[in-house]
Amino acid sequence: MTDRLLAAGCAWVDPVGWLPPSLPDRRPRPGDEAFRFVTGRRPVIESVIAAAAQEQPGVTVRRGVRVTGLVGGPSAIPGVPHVAGVRTAGGEDCAPTSWSTRWAAVVRGYLGDPAGFARAWDEGTERTVAPFYRNQIRADRARLAEMTALREGRTWSPTGSIMNRLAAAAFYDADLFRALLETVMCLALPQAVIERPGIRDKVDQSDHHVSRPAPGPDRRELLQLLAA
Repeated sequence: MTDRLLAAGCAWVDPVGWLPPSLPDRRPRPGDEAFRFVTGRRPVIESVIAAAAQEQPGVTVRRGVRVTGLVGGPSAIPGVPHVAGVRTAGGEDCAPTSWSTRWAAVVRGYLGDPAGFARAWDEGTERTVAPFYRNQIRADRARLAEMTALREGRTWSPTGSIMNRLAAAAFYDADLFRALLETVMCLALPQAVIERPGIRDKVDQSDHHVSRPAPGPDRRELLQLLAA
């Protein structure tokens, strides 16, 4: 898949290779390769992935098809609805591709026990996926509050949470910068990163508590540019 993306014009990005100029320690570290990723324009990436999926036996990729409802199936747990697929605007029922490849071990452990599998899947999702989702919701709400305040002409300042302080201090400490990258790239939960030995101490001892302004025009300058 990576070769296909690169052939389509996507590119490797190494965030650690573009260390901010404010970092005094610019030496590479063991494990920096984990931060590399492939980037490209969304239509290109979607097209490459869809083409690869279409080549798999039994997989059909449909675009522009509106989903109008869910298709139910026999419930493994009484009172808990089971979704077996979706119904399209054309009246066609489609079953989703199997998610078992994501947690093959969970599937193998509950063959013949659909109720046990449903519980294990839910518990695993809640443990491994839900924390990232909830963190994103909190971040989105904070960003929405900031944009609303700026739009209404009110003064806004970020909270003094440990994550906000980490984001500010990360641009002056190589270890904190890599810790921040891990959270941004969903390689580790912020809660776990903060509790690593030395991370919280470095944040607390940093002289930098306010994030640097993002490069580019602020809201007032942007409105002036749009009105020009």
